[in-house]
This record gives sequence, structure tokens and C-alpha cells, in this order.
Amino acid sequence: MRTSSVFCLILGLFAATVLPVHGFIENLYCGKANCYEVLQVTKEASKDEIGKSYRQLARKNHPDRFRTAEEKKSAEERFRLIATAYETLKDDDSRADYNYMLDNPDEYYQVYYRYYRRRVSPKVDIKVVVLVCISVITAIQYFVLWSRYNQAINYLARDPKYRARAIQAALSEGTWDVDVKKRKGRSKEEIKEEEDAAVRLILESKMDIKGGYAKPTYRDLLWVQIVYLPCTTYQFFRWYVRWGYRYIYQKLEYEEEDKIYLIRRNLKLSQTQFDALSDKDRAEIYEKELWCLENAKIRAEEERKAKEADKQARKELLRQKAEVLEAERRAAVEREREAQRLADEAAKQESEKLRKEREADSKILKKERKILRDLLKGWDYFSGDRAKQLIVMQDIERLCEALSAQELQELNQKMTSGNVNSAQSEFAKLVDALVAAEKAEAARAAEREEVEEREGRESALKQQSSEDKWSDEEHRLLIRAMTQFPVGTRDRWDVVAEFINHHVFLNALTQDAPRKKKLAKDVIAKMKNLKLTETSHEAQRMGANNKAFDKFVQKQKPVLKPEKDDSSISENFDEESAARREQPDRAWSSAEQTQLEQCLKKYPASDEKRFENIAGEMGSRTAEECRKRFKELVAKIKAQKAAAGTGK
Repeated sequence: MRTSSVFCLILGLFAATVLPVHGFIENLYCGKANCYEVLQVTKEASKDEIGKSYRQLARKNHPDRFRTAEEKKSAEERFRLIATAYETLKDDDSRADYNYMLDNPDEYYQVYYRYYRRRVSPKVDIKVVVLVCISVITAIQYFVLWSRYNQAINYLARDPKYRARAIQAALSEGTWDVDVKKRKGRSKEEIKEEEDAAVRLILESKMDIKGGYAKPTYRDLLWVQIVYLPCTTYQFFRWYVRWGYRYIYQKLEYEEEDKIYLIRRNLKLSQTQFDALSDKDRAEIYEKELWCLENAKIRAEEERKAKEADKQARKELLRQKAEVLEAERRAAVEREREAQRLADEAAKQESEKLRKEREADSKILKKERKILRDLLKGWDYFSGDRAKQLIVMQDIERLCEALSAQELQELNQKMTSGNVNSAQSEFAKLVDALVAAEKAEAARAAEREEVEEREGRESALKQQSSEDKWSDEEHRLLIRAMTQFPVGTRDRWDVVAEFINHHVFLNALTQDAPRKKKLAKDVIAKMKNLKLTETSHEAQRMGANNKAFDKFVQKQKPVLKPEKDDSSISENFDEESAARREQPDRAWSSAEQTQLEQCLKKYPASDEKRFENIAGEMGSRTAEECRKRFKELVAKIKAQKAAAGTGK
């Protein structure tokens, strides 16, 4: 009892809160207002009275009659409500639905149905809609059927076998004339079109295309099928009654059409698919009596097994192909490895051969150098004077560094084949040639440097004198941007160009002639020009330092007074090497310079025999040469410092 009371209470509360009160529903008709009261008419008022009241209220409450915004807004709401009430009551059907809502306030869902039925339902008669839809479907069906039939005819016309038969039939029937006289004056395109038309005509008349590409008839159209629907339904029931009477009750033998039906049902074929079968397939079907269900099941099982066997055969074939491909891949990899191994062995043998050749050449070179040194040492370096001997020793080392093993061998043979005088002459000739080659190389290097420097200056001047000059402000912005956007900035040159253009534009707002915008390529060219100018200035500064150092060396260089020797060998040497004594001493190589610096660190200045020890450890230089080189280095450092101070 208590449970039923609670349920009734909940149902009552739901009805009180959800269902409409007094028959008015929000968003339906006039909402919570009464349409009759809105138009100030009674429920029994006629259409004329409703229209007259609507016009009066519309003129009175039109928004254009009011001025303030609030009055206009209130008038618009009243005018909209008056128009809704008039639209509801001016139509008899809509007024009847509204009166039904007023008279039956409890039928909530029925009111909704009557309201939306008139608004959602189509305004056109449903019969007209159905007729139009059927006509459109029929037209589309007719177009699709003819399109498929033309597709089949075109395929047969392109097939060489059917085309040849069609041409032969056209010639035999006389539908296509191949008289040469009649063809005279006609183009190949016209003859080809005539031939295609004759072939198509023969194919359409002779070929019996069945299935989905058969020639359409009027019985295939939807309208005709709808008209024949009663007759088709009658034939359907009649066929079933006949089937039951003949084959179930009387148990007679199946007729030809009935066998075809059973075959299609057992094989699950449509009429179109069955018509598309070839004569050979049909003969096989009749031979196996597939209208019997047992025979059809046996055939289906055979086809399933055949498909399974074919599937397995394909899998086996694919597996065999995969194995063959894998074997070929492995063989290729093995061949590649073997070729790589052979190539590595050949390269190793070649490198070993080259190494042995280099070692042999090095041994020969060392041997020839030793022969030359021992030979001249045995001749006391063509002189008994110590200073002259040192010059010859320097020349020996220069020849050993410059000449190859074969050239040294030839020199040794020439020197040993004659007397001492001829050997001295040959030696002096090679030394003079080497000095001349070094001079020529130094002159070419100086010329190349001069050309590069001149080209750099010309390029800098050309850049500076170009039409698009860089102002001082743009130079300042370029330096600032290069600092602000370092290396690694994304699109650095574009960003720098945009930075310069932005600031130049802001600074040039009050100027008459605006500057040309800078691009990334302009910034790159300017940076290259600046670097080239800096390099040129640096080269000029280094040249000035070198000249200052040379002047300093000339002032500090002692004058050597060679002593005369009465021996014939010394006199001959003095006459042949008079020009060479004016040449500078043998240049210090980078290895000798490094060794000298290490020895200077090893032996301090407090050591009395410092340079003697250095010369003994180096082996290729005398103590006097080491002392002289040390003084030159000290003087060069002082000159560089002095030149740097002057440049500042």
C-alpha cells in the first residue's frame, strides 16, 4: 500500500512539472499565450474578423512607429506574436489543430504529432513523387543496359577473331563494298568508319549476347515490370502449383526448363550467370546430371578439392620460387664476398709491393746519398778551408734533398768517372742549376702573390665603386648584426639583411631618396669584400715588417773575409763558386728549426759550450750556424715588435 502511494506521488509530480498546463506548450503556435486573445477575437470569429483584427494590431504595434530602442524591441516581440497568431488562425487546418490542442490539453503527444505533421510532410502529392521516382529509375536503367550492350559490341569489334569473321560475313552479304573505284577520293578515316559500321551491324544482327551484357528489351524496364507484376505473380503461383503436382505428387521426370532451374539452384547461379556459360560447360553439366542434388554436392566437393589442390600447388610453387631466389641471393652474396676477398688480397699485395718498392727506393736513395757524402768527404770537399768546406757540405745536403735516387746515381757515376776537377765542375753545375730553380720558383711565388694581391685590391675597389654603395650607417648596422646574429643562426644572411633594411627604413623616413633594400647575396658579397680588404691590409703590414727586418739584418750582418789558399783545388773552387758565395746560406728546414728550438730549451744560456752541444746533437749544422740562426731569430722578433709599435 505504501509502495503504490509513493509511485502515484512521483507520477503526479512528474506530470505537474513536465506536462503542459492549460493546453499551452512552449515553442508551439503562440507558446504560453492564447492566439485568440493575442488577436483580440473570440474562438467563433470568422476569417474576415481575424484578418481585420490582425491588420489593426499590426499597424498599431509596428516597430517603425516607435523611436527608442526599448520600445522598438518590445514592439518587435508583440508584432512577431501577432504574426504567429494570424498564421495559425488564418488556415482552416492549422486552426483545427490549434483548437484540438485547446480542447484536449492532456493529449500531449497527439498535439505534437498534429503540429509537426503539417510542417514536415511534403506539399506535393505522394503519388506524383512515386511516379517521378519510378520514371527516373526506368530512364537510368535503360541507359545502363544499353551502355553495357554497346560496351560488349565494341569489345567484339576490337577482337581480331570476331572482327575478321564479321568482315567476311559483311562481304558475303554485300553490306560492305570494297570496290576500289568507289573508295577513290575518300580518306582513310572515312573508310575506317565505314568498315566499323559494317562490322558493328553484323555483330548486332548475328551475335547472341547473353547474361548481363545482353541486348535490352522493353521487358527489362521497371515500368513494364510493374505493369506486368500481377501477371508475373500469377505465373509464379501457377508454376509452384504445377511443380508440386507433377514432381511431388505424380513424381514425373523433370522437363528441360525445370532441369535448368534445378541446376541453377544447386549450383547457386543466377539466370544471367547461367546464360553466360559456354556450350562446353553446359554439356558437362547435363552429362553429370547436376539437377540432382547428390550429383551437385559431389561436383561441389570435387571443385572444392580441385581449388584446394590448386591452392596448395600455388603455395608449393611460390615456396620453390622463394627457395630458388634465396639460393641465388646466397650465391650472389658468396660471390660478392669472394670477389671482395680477392680484391682485398690484390690490394694488400699491391700495397705490400708498393711498400717494398718504397723501401727499396729509400735504401737506394740512402745509399746514393752516403756515396755522395763519402766521395766528397774523401776529396776533402774540394778545399782545405773550413768555411768553404761548410759551404760544400750545405750544397751536398741541398742536392740530397732535391735530387732523386736515379739522379744521385747519375751524379755519382759522372763524378767517379773523371778526375777531381771534372767532379768539382759537375758538382758546381748541379748546385748552380738548383739555385737557379729555387730562384725561379721564388720569383713565380712572388708573382702569384702580387697578382692575387692586385686582383684583391681591384675587386675591393670595384665593390666600393659599384652603383649600390654601402653607407656608413649600413656598415655600422652590418657589424652590429654580425655580432647580434652569430654563426649557427637559422637563415643568418636573410636575417642580417632584414635587420639592416628595417633600421635603414626607420632612419630614412625623413629623407627624400630612400635606400635600396639589401638582399642576402649583397650581405655575403660585402662580407667577402671586407675579409679580402683585411687580408690585403694584413699582407701589406707583413711586407713592411719583413722589409724592416731585412734592413736590420743588413746593418747587423758581419762581412766575411775568406782566406786565400794556394792549393790548386782551392783556387779552382774559388773561381767556380765565386758567384755562389754571394748567395745566402742554406735555408733552415722546418725539421731543423724544430730541432734547434728543442735544443735551445735543453741547453740553457749559462752553458759555455751551448752551441757546440747543439751542433753535436743536430749533426747537420755547425756551432757557428746555430749561433748565427739564434741571433737572426732574436733580431727578427725585435724587428717585428718595433714594426708593430710603429704601425700602431
